[in-house]
Amino acid sequence: MASNRNKKPLYESLGGSMGSLMNEGKPANIKTGKPIDIGKQTSQSSGERSNKKLFLYLTGLIAVVFLSAFIAFSLIDMKSSGQTEQPAGETYQAEGQKESPTSTKNESNSESLLDKEQENSYNSPSGSEKPAEKEVSQEGSNRIVVASYGSRRDLQPVMKYYEANGIQLKIVEIGSRYFLVTARKFERFSEGSRGRQYLEQIKEIGLGYNAPKGYERFSSTPFQDAYGRKMN
Repeated sequence: MASNRNKKPLYESLGGSMGSLMNEGKPANIKTGKPIDIGKQTSQSSGERSNKKLFLYLTGLIAVVFLSAFIAFSLIDMKSSGQTEQPAGETYQAEGQKESPTSTKNESNSESLLDKEQENSYNSPSGSEKPAEKEVSQEGSNRIVVASYGSRRDLQPVMKYYEANGIQLKIVEIGSRYFLVTARKFERFSEGSRGRQYLEQIKEIGLGYNAPKGYERFSSTPFQDAYGRKMN
């Protein structure tokens, strides 16, 4: 009992300890009465914040790296797909290029054949005139003389020009001259007759004739003096 009397109550001991600590300017733990080290807690909090910031930074960096890698792979995939489809287009183009020489060759062959036909018609002798492909109606014994000249060569372009406009002509040699006449014969050339209508048509078509370079031009109003003549 005597020893218990000498002991101070707990609240007095705690009060004294807290008072002494507060007097020293240090906070104390209420339960233990021991002073709290503020510097240690502050350093611990700072360390936790630093670790948290570092974690967030690393997480963001990893996300950026993955996103960049995804974009890069997507671009590479798109580029490789485009390169894979391109050869097909090149194949079609190559096929077209292979066909073009054939078509060009065919065109050149056609042109050469046409030139040969024209050359043969120009150089054919007077007695080897080709008969008209279409049947020509003969109404009488008169032909229309479109032009006459001392050279067959200058009459040949005229004959081609009229044939292109639906009038069939031929070259007839009489003496030392050549006559460009209609393949068709007519009975008469009076007003209103079929021969007169054909003659007027020949004159009208003749106004548009332009002689090729190096050939006779037959005046500024060519073939306006065309006339009918009895001829076999």
